[in-house]
Amino acid sequence: MSNTKDTHGKKSHNDFLVSIQETEAQAETMTQAALDKKQKAVAEARADRETQKQETLAQTRKANQSALEAAKIAADKEVEKMVQKYEADTEVLKKEKQVEASKLNAEAFSTLLETISA
Repeated sequence: MSNTKDTHGKKSHNDFLVSIQETEAQAETMTQAALDKKQKAVAEARADRETQKQETLAQTRKANQSALEAAKIAADKEVEKMVQKYEADTEVLKKEKQVEASKLNAEAFSTLLETISA
């Protein structure tokens, strides 16, 4: 009978060892699954952060582009005003010079007539 007990005891002991090994394997599998899940979550978070960064950069570029475009339009309008003022001032100056020239021509003609008559 003692032989049967020993066999039964060894079987129980072996079953216990197998059970421990199975538990360790399950724990390792669960640990690896948790690590994989964490790595996936970290990768997704990094991808999300990069996407947000790119979106923010795109929005900033768009805002800067809009501001630059508005500044360019304002500068173009200011230049156009300056050109119009220059053209108006030039026209006034041209008319003044024509009036002065006509006065000088009349005086010169008068002086020429006096010189010829004398």
